[in-house]
Amino acid sequence: LCAVSNHVRRFKRPEYITHREFTPIEMLPDDCLLKDYPVDLPWEKGMPASALQTSMEELKQAA
Repeated sequence: LCAVSNHVRRFKRPEYITHREFTPIEMLPDDCLLKDYPVDLPWEKGMPASALQTSMEELKQAA
């Protein structure tokens, strides 16, 4: 994991390489390995098609 301050500003690579979600990581409770806690999984139902695409608008801004 990298610091949020080091995030990519020009998205030239597909989403699966360069993530676009910069929400800070939330800590789980200390007993998270002992009890079952609900946790959101980013691509629980598979990778979305948009993850393989790069926004043309972002490419125009980067040029």
